[in-house]
Amino acid sequence: MNSQGQMIPLERHGVKFISLGLIAGDGVPVIWRGPMLARMVTQLLREVDWSPLDCLVVDLPPGTGDVQLTMTQEAPISGAVIVTTPQPVALEDVARGLQMFQHPSVNVPVLGVIENMSNYVCGSCGTRTEIFGHGGGKRTADRYGIPFLGEIPLDIRLQKGGDLGIPIVVSDPDSEIASKYRTIAEELLMALGFGSRL
Repeated sequence: MNSQGQMIPLERHGVKFISLGLIAGDGVPVIWRGPMLARMVTQLLREVDWSPLDCLVVDLPPGTGDVQLTMTQEAPISGAVIVTTPQPVALEDVARGLQMFQHPSVNVPVLGVIENMSNYVCGSCGTRTEIFGHGGGKRTADRYGIPFLGEIPLDIRLQKGGDLGIPIVVSDPDSEIASKYRTIAEELLMALGFGSRL
């Protein structure tokens, strides 16, 4: 806590972050109903010493429930980014989320769609496999007239980097995947009016 009683976020590679998992503790299940989660979102927005920040990214669960609605009511949101896997069942949730953000009572700009787990390329033979299908993110973006920001493949380096807290743009900055992340980040910065800062 700082002198004002605010939580101090962790920082790694120039990025500040906090999560419910850090607060709850290792191995502690979070068995909360929607209103309790919504209250925690409000606390993380108001009771964490975020400043100074260029922008704040909030990773929300899928759906259109209390957490998403609380975010739209409690914070001035510059835009939403929809992340989906390619299969139809995931795209149904995406469509609902898009429609929620575009609803006149919510009115949050959707900055684009990212297709995660788009494909897998075998490290031994180079064969590309579309495990969850392919192109659903692009089709959804086209359907709703919003930008398609790119495809992120399944890659063991992403999993390892996530576990170690070392993003691929740090561990392997010249890789194709790191380039994809930079391109997406640059497009979002431009959409938010920052210009390219990478």
